[in-house]
Amino acid sequence: MKTRLLTGYVLGLLVVGLLVQGCGRVVNITATQELCGKSVDVHLVGVNRFDTEWESMSMTDYWKPGNRLHKEAAEYTHRIKFGGKEPCQVAVKPGDDIRRVWRRNKAEYMFVLAHLTGDFKDAPGNADARRLRLPAPDAKGWGLTQNKIEIVIDSTKIRCLTIPK
Repeated sequence: MKTRLLTGYVLGLLVVGLLVQGCGRVVNITATQELCGKSVDVHLVGVNRFDTEWESMSMTDYWKPGNRLHKEAAEYTHRIKFGGKEPCQVAVKPGDDIRRVWRRNKAEYMFVLAHLTGDFKDAPGNADARRLRLPAPDAKGWGLTQNKIEIVIDSTKIRCLTIPK
């Protein structure tokens, strides 16, 4: 009887631990067929609420060689390359190194930045089609039952198909 009670208690703690950890959300980033045929760089950047310049920085300047913020964020940026022989879908899993860095830095937001070509005007926040701010995968901004975050990038914008809470 005591063994069953202890086993139930331990299992309960494991379940609560998984819920607190964010249920191990996988971030799936998919490039449309049109975009996957081109060479496109995408950065996932995990930041906390004090890193305010990510909301207003010029996306045009960010992609210029030698950009200060681009270089400074290297440690907490996950780089993805679409096009050529690269896959059209990339998954960032809970056990990946970058996710450990984001947890260690207490990242609350994940910026998805895409180097899209075309006529784009710099604008703050999500008004710039080349930038999308979302809650970080392990942040409280997602529902407890959401175990995947689906992001699609085409030649004109970045869209999140998973709705934060």
